[in-house]
Amino acid sequence: MATKCGAPGQREVAFDFGRCLTQRPTADAEKFQLLTQHWTPTSGFPFPTTVINKKNRKFGIDWLQKHPWLVYSPSLDGALCKHCVMFGTGDNLGYFVKTPYRNWKKCSDDLKDHATKQYHSVALLKSEHFLENMRNPSEGIDVQMNVEADAQIDVNRKVLASIYKTVVFCGRQGLALRGHRDDGVLDEDNRSNFNALLKFRIDSGDEFLKTHLETCNSSATYISKETQNRLIEILGSQIRGKLLAEIRQSKYFSLLADEVVDASNTEQISIVIRFVDSNQEVREVFLAFMECDNITGETLTGLILQCLRDWDLDVANVRGQGYDGAANMAAKFKGVQARILGINPKALYFHCAAHCLNLCIVKACTVPAVKNMLAVLKQLSLFFSQSPKRQRKFEEVIGQADEVQTQRKKLVDLCRTRWVERHHAFETFASLSQLVFICLEQIVEENWDGETVSKASGFLHALCDSNFLIAFVVARRCLQYLQPLSVLLQKRTQDVVQSYKEITNITASLGELRTGIQEVFNGSWFKEASDMAHVFNTDIEVPRLCKKQTLRENHPGDTPKDYFRVSIAVPFLEHLVEQMKDRFKNAQLAQDAMKLIPANILQQGPCFSVDARQLVEIWGDDIPDRAGLGAELHRWNTKWRNYNEPGALPSTLVKTLKVCNSDMFPNIHVFLRVLCTLPITTAEVERTNSSLKLLKNYMRTTMGAERLNGLALMKIHSDIPVDIEAAVDSYALKFRSHMKLLPKNFL
Repeated sequence: MATKCGAPGQREVAFDFGRCLTQRPTADAEKFQLLTQHWTPTSGFPFPTTVINKKNRKFGIDWLQKHPWLVYSPSLDGALCKHCVMFGTGDNLGYFVKTPYRNWKKCSDDLKDHATKQYHSVALLKSEHFLENMRNPSEGIDVQMNVEADAQIDVNRKVLASIYKTVVFCGRQGLALRGHRDDGVLDEDNRSNFNALLKFRIDSGDEFLKTHLETCNSSATYISKETQNRLIEILGSQIRGKLLAEIRQSKYFSLLADEVVDASNTEQISIVIRFVDSNQEVREVFLAFMECDNITGETLTGLILQCLRDWDLDVANVRGQGYDGAANMAAKFKGVQARILGINPKALYFHCAAHCLNLCIVKACTVPAVKNMLAVLKQLSLFFSQSPKRQRKFEEVIGQADEVQTQRKKLVDLCRTRWVERHHAFETFASLSQLVFICLEQIVEENWDGETVSKASGFLHALCDSNFLIAFVVARRCLQYLQPLSVLLQKRTQDVVQSYKEITNITASLGELRTGIQEVFNGSWFKEASDMAHVFNTDIEVPRLCKKQTLRENHPGDTPKDYFRVSIAVPFLEHLVEQMKDRFKNAQLAQDAMKLIPANILQQGPCFSVDARQLVEIWGDDIPDRAGLGAELHRWNTKWRNYNEPGALPSTLVKTLKVCNSDMFPNIHVFLRVLCTLPITTAEVERTNSSLKLLKNYMRTTMGAERLNGLALMKIHSDIPVDIEAAVDSYALKFRSHMKLLPKNFL
């Protein structure tokens, strides 16, 4: 409740804006005079006070400085918006326009709210044009004709920008835009994420969007699925355009690709480009998913080459290819790599090193005891994960334990594709093995259903088998050597030299382990297996032997240590070392590239000289001064031998590239850029395939290629900002619009 206090009597003043509420001026000169010379209170003006909720309140003169559109009427003791009073139109005009505002308690918040109203923005634009017209009469006709059009264009652009921002939010978060029905109507029956977010924007104060959806024609809402597709396509093209501009600037790049089947049972090929950007950083960027009618080498090659042409990327600038080992991609004569290599001999093919490492492990695990052990671990993890009741029982056992060596409460499946999870599975089982055994025993003792008891009894028997225990310890200890390499090879910035060095070191370590296997196995490994056997209430024993055995190993051995070392540990290690040497044997290019790295130069003898013959043979046409390469290599060698500045010398290709002066060493700089471009793994392609499963799932399988790629680009490249204003311009230029979005002189 508000009541007037003893305020001084209000006298008549010249140019009081409050008169406009009863008698709006019609002459332009009078309007101009009121807008520019209206009465303004001085700092000492005695504003009348009003009691609101038992407190004296009055108009604050500082509000006039914060809000230039605000005026005070002494005759009405109220605040008005001079632009809305003079030029405001519509049915929703209220306080500040048709009625003077006097609620001084909430004035600050209401002033901010009024500034966001659509009719206020339109009136402000009209007022600015009117004043410009009056100050420059010679330009008045054109300005007067364009006032309404410009005001409406500004409103239309804000409406489309709001819809764009909603699409971007859904794309960044990987949310499905459409619901069960999506016909462009914003009502309660249409509960899609897109429409729900539009309602949220309106509830949060988006007056432009609210007015548009309340007043527009049903065929011009700009929220239908067709318009969504157009907006998504423009946003995706904008993101891809930024990436392509960086790739073209870099010039040299490598191709990475892999096929995947999406939720609609459609073959898709994911295309990723690896390049060195202007900051000398190695980047791997996703560009598109492409549907494949068939997946022959010829078809996939044509699809990839067509994409490069569409993106204005020259196939002659491809310096590397990275695929998995599938025949259609890696075949020597008819695979994709062979066909592109035939077009461009500089586009060297690299089999994904992470896939090679995984194949080494798979081949080594063909030792019968190890193979059976892996099958038991896999079935054991499924035994718990596929039954909530069994999993709850397992968690109860974990909760009752005095001490648990891991925070995990679930066994990890032995995934064939997620390589790091294979190592985690072994470590998790090792820390929970005793609790797994206790849980299985309790299931049998409590006499659960027949199938569960039968499986639990079978697992108890398998866990107590000496072959299982020895195979588990041997595989776990050997794979601990490979786990860091598996993680390293999946990094985006990995280069050929660093990968070669780590693979060589680990292969040598495994070779040394094989040489000293007797001491290692008879010591810590056999003790670990014996400790596990003790936990399972059993002992390590040699299985029954006979003169002729065809179904299992029958190695001679007087003691369990000798028998299991010969039957499991030695074959597994020999398989692993042989596979590592065989699958990573082509390392001549990496050896030559190592000679360019300063840390390696300093480690060599005083007579060492950099030899780049193979690099010249492959990429000699790429360097700017082939004749001066010998002298440049000599200067490079001398530079780092005489280097005495503090700090470690560059030890990788990327670090070396960053310290290489392209003016002093132009040829070496090109070599380093090309070498950094060469792909090591296709892990980035696998990551994009994971994003595809999030975007195209069983809830939304019918999705066009442009929509899929636009959403994928927004999701995968969430760090790349989008220019909403440029997107609005693109929509206006590309598609016919019921809303006018561009001024006449835009082009």
